[in-house]
Amino acid sequence: QVEGLRRTFESTTTYEIALNKPRVEVRNNTATVRTLVARKIVPRVGSPQSSAVETEFRLQRDARGWTITDVKVSP
Repeated sequence: QVEGLRRTFESTTTYEIALNKPRVEVRNNTATVRTLVARKIVPRVGSPQSSAVETEFRLQRDARGWTITDVKVSP
């Protein structure tokens, strides 16, 4: 995955991401965030691409702060 991301960023002039209407649920040291992740990618060659996907992030809190532990994308 890392190599795929590296290639994507090398061939991109603009990569925008927005989290739309996030819904946050916190319970003690865990949290769930459900949001619509919208992406707009402008490649160096070719047409801009856009997508929006409902996504769920699971987080865990420790002494250093919050860490994303899982990500689920709705089909």
